[in-house]
Amino acid sequence: MSARCRPMTDVSPSPAAARPPRGTFLKRSLAWLLTAIALIGIPLWVGSQSRADTAAQVAERGWACGMSVLGLFLFGLMLAALLSLASLLLGGLAYRATPYPRSGWRLAELLVFSLPLLAGLAVVVAMFAGG
Repeated sequence: MSARCRPMTDVSPSPAAARPPRGTFLKRSLAWLLTAIALIGIPLWVGSQSRADTAAQVAERGWACGMSVLGLFLFGLMLAALLSLASLLLGGLAYRATPYPRSGWRLAELLVFSLPLLAGLAVVVAMFAGG
């Protein structure tokens, strides 16, 4: 029997093939962190700032104008959209580095990363289309 026709006995993948590509975990972790800040941290910050601003206005004048609160909400939404764009780019790079076959959960992960961005774009389109 020649060396060419010898049957293969070990067909297990190498340990390097079983690991995800280098840097994928860091990109995904950072993308999840940015998304958590955009979905949880920014709304909490905007809520606390709007309550503090309203209380300061009431204490000073006896009434509160809602324009500063509206500005805070729009600023928070745009900041969340910007963080979402960064997390979507990091998640997309990690998804692209993942070898085939790619999991459907990874695609759903990209959808979660894009939610604040989609909300920000919807508000911007509604502002320009409605006016």
